[in-house]
Amino acid sequence: MPEAGLEPARGKTPRDFKSLASTKFRHPGTSINFLSENKKKIKKKLIVELFELTFLNKFLIKSKMKIAITSDIHLKSYSNSTERYNALENILKKIKDKNISHLIIAGDLFDKDYNNYSDFDKLCNKFPFINILAIPGNHDYNIKNEYFTAKNLTIIAERPQIIKLNDLHFLFIPYISGKSIDEVIVEFAQINNLPEKWILIGHGDYLTTNKELNLYEKGLYMPITSNLINKFNPLKVILGHIHKPSLFGKVIYPGSPCGIDITETGRRRFLIFDTYSLSFEEEIINTDLIYFIETINLFPVNDEKKFLKEKIDNAIKKWDLTEDELNKVKLRLILKGYTKNKKEILESAKKIIYNKGINLYEEIDTSQLKIIELIDNEKMEVFERVKNKLNKFGNWDFSCSIDNVLEKAMEIIFEN
Repeated sequence: MPEAGLEPARGKTPRDFKSLASTKFRHPGTSINFLSENKKKIKKKLIVELFELTFLNKFLIKSKMKIAITSDIHLKSYSNSTERYNALENILKKIKDKNISHLIIAGDLFDKDYNNYSDFDKLCNKFPFINILAIPGNHDYNIKNEYFTAKNLTIIAERPQIIKLNDLHFLFIPYISGKSIDEVIVEFAQINNLPEKWILIGHGDYLTTNKELNLYEKGLYMPITSNLINKFNPLKVILGHIHKPSLFGKVIYPGSPCGIDITETGRRRFLIFDTYSLSFEEEIINTDLIYFIETINLFPVNDEKKFLKEKIDNAIKKWDLTEDELNKVKLRLILKGYTKNKKEILESAKKIIYNKGINLYEEIDTSQLKIIELIDNEKMEVFERVKNKLNKFGNWDFSCSIDNVLEKAMEIIFEN
């Protein structure tokens, strides 16, 4: 693959300087030739400026190249995954506006059991000046370059390959069933010399104790270990497969650009990687859908409807969405705890959500909402003391939430 192209230096050209150098500057009303009196000084200044605006300008444009990165789009046909195509198109539009010329897709560009790529070809052809580099993932492990007609698409398949973008080397490792990324890199390094500075692009599981599992699929896929990373010392490790945006030291998962199902909540993003500073910045994607899951714990209070509205309002406020984005939300709402009237609280919740312009993903789940007919004053007093003490903790830094603790407290207090 050819090295990333350079933009021409902006501003004055050598022809402009030549024209400027031949110009005679005369002070109004005098015959003083400004250029002849300061010839050496001005020529020296022009040469310096010419050098800066050509060679240095080109060098800086080259060294500060930025690359967009995403993964796990799981495309099918356009009609069967419209929101995913629209998310990818939004990425391409944003990077076009930012004059970014390369997009890397770290696996699972397509979903499983899919073999018609014409819709994707059409999308690529709408952005001919954006070079798309993709590796197969565990879902689309069999894709190859010959399956596509788009000239700006390169699939790095079957074997690892080093591609130089700007002055930085990227080692692309396609998904290989039954192999670990560790094995592939060790085998590759025995035959090839790894560059001193390089970036790893792969698709698989990073074996760390605090890794979030991929809820979209179970099992372990093409793992990479911290021992391998420490031994070969890539500058960054960019992986697909985990759909939740995650960061583990120098290992980063961009995450899926469009929620595949209800478990992939919140705004989605793609990454922009600066090859000069080796830093990432997040760019929010304008998606058709935004998923959220909220669990509301209800406590015995005098005004249950008011309490419910306050809890839902607080949950929605934390999403930090615009009015337009609220209309895109698909919400799974779970009501837990205790109420005196389950039917009334359910209807109240539906009304609150409807008035917010939010769509429910499914019927509100009230299976864990219990009825409490009579509130014992003594038990209520005990519960209030527990609640007040918990609220005094300030910064709550425990694995479970205060609401979860209160839920257990209610079970002990009101059911005994």
